[in-house]
Amino acid sequence: MEFGIAALLESAVAILKQGKILALKGLGGFQLVVDACNPNAIATLRERKGRPHKPLALMYPRLDSIRQYCEVSEAATALLSSPQGPIVLLPKHLKNVSIQVPLAQNIAPGSLSLGVMLPATPLHHLLLQQHGTPLVATSGNLSGEPICIDAQSARWRLITIADAFLSHNRSIQRPVDDSVVQLVRSQPQILRLARGYAPKHSLFTNSLSTNSSFTTRPCVLALGAQLKSAIAVSTGDEIILSQHIGDLSTPGAIAQLKKTVRDFLSLYRIEPDAIACDQHPDYASTHLA
Repeated sequence: MEFGIAALLESAVAILKQGKILALKGLGGFQLVVDACNPNAIATLRERKGRPHKPLALMYPRLDSIRQYCEVSEAATALLSSPQGPIVLLPKHLKNVSIQVPLAQNIAPGSLSLGVMLPATPLHHLLLQQHGTPLVATSGNLSGEPICIDAQSARWRLITIADAFLSHNRSIQRPVDDSVVQLVRSQPQILRLARGYAPKHSLFTNSLSTNSSFTTRPCVLALGAQLKSAIAVSTGDEIILSQHIGDLSTPGAIAQLKKTVRDFLSLYRIEPDAIACDQHPDYASTHLA
């Protein structure tokens, strides 16, 4: 049976209002979504995903709704409204502010800040508009695995977490998490390089670049460490950094590391002269090197 978008959104909102968990297909993969004002729903999400304490990100329908809960500077406004649309860490209001629907206390227990973002796709916009209040939106994956990028894999990998699934027919080529940014003296500092920022190109700027001995640099593929994994490639005067891959603690994460390497070398048509890796003998990235 086929349903129109209005009926699907109505059903999705009803599921969220009941305190259930929705697996939502986003821009770089699935997200696990619950009502941010329902502590029981958040507790269930934490239990099922095995994430008992870490703060959870919030998605708000509009910028003015973020201002009800957080201190939003001009720099933060620019970040939240930028094409990259990252999760931005913002301080919670320290003074009493009139809020009609308070957030659940177990979103970021013990933290003075919240990780907030605005809708990233039309489907997000429609869902948030109809729901009306903030949603918790965290990566749609099992602990230690890459986020799911297609409906079929999501259904069997997230079946123990999600109560319902809302998808679309736009294919996703590779999993990309939401980027996370904080502001330090009004300047953005990227904590997780992912959606909107990766691949990131950086120029060599050290003093060696003026030395004639280093005018032609070898192409080096760097495979990173075991935790918070990412790869990088040097090409002449540039270093290209990949998106955040995650901890290499599961076969799925290791498979994603290998795929990221293949994608990078193919995308940039690179044949590396050398491979750099950590000397730790048990790192999955070292084994791959």
